[in-house]
Order: sequence, then C-alpha cells, then structure tokens
Amino acid sequence: MEDKNKARYEGVQFSVYDILEKQFSQARKGYDSDEVNDFLDKIIEDYQVYNQKIDALAQKIDQLQTKKEELESQNHDSNYSDGLETPASTNFDILKRLSKLESQVYQLQQQQSQENHSFSDNPY
Repeated sequence: MEDKNKARYEGVQFSVYDILEKQFSQARKGYDSDEVNDFLDKIIEDYQVYNQKIDALAQKIDQLQTKKEELESQNHDSNYSDGLETPASTNFDILKRLSKLESQVYQLQQQQSQENHSFSDNPY
C-alpha cells in the first residue's frame, strides 16, 4: 500500500509537515529573500503537480462514468434482445395472433356453411 502512496505523490517535493516546519534563516533586515523565493517556487511546483494529478483523476472519473453509462445501455439493450419484449410489441403480437385466429374461425364457418348447403341441396 505504501508503494501506491509513493506513486500517487511522485514529483511532490514537500509534505504538509515540511511546509509547516520550514525555518528560514534571518538576514540583517529579516528573512533571506532568495531562500524564501526558492521555497515558494518549490511550493508552486508542488501545487502544479497536485493540479495535474487532480486533472488526470477528474479525466479518469469522466472516462469511467462514460464507460459505465455505455455498459448500462448495453445491458439494457441486451435484456430486450434476450427475449424480454416491450409491452407494445407483446400487445401487437397478441393482436396479430387474435386476427389470425378470427380469420381461421371465419374460414371454418364458411366451409361448414358450404357443406350444409351441399347436404341440403342433395335430395337423398
């Protein structure tokens, strides 16, 4: 786990503790301005590293969210293609079957009617 932390903070020069504990040597009229400037430059570099890491992580989050949405969509689509039909298509299929059955019943009735007429026309 420590390796992950090292990798996470690679390129960072100071910890919070380092910044808090930094002591500047005093010149005649105060702190050595070059030393303070150098230290502040390094802090700025650290912040740039942090910002780069934050940007990279934010980009990774966006990529993962996009991938998650794609996978959810694929999962949703595959559920319907695996036999889970929408109610509208199921109703349509039922209506088609009903129409077909009604047509067959009508044809059978017509055949029976014709057969009955042929028997009644026969005198024997």
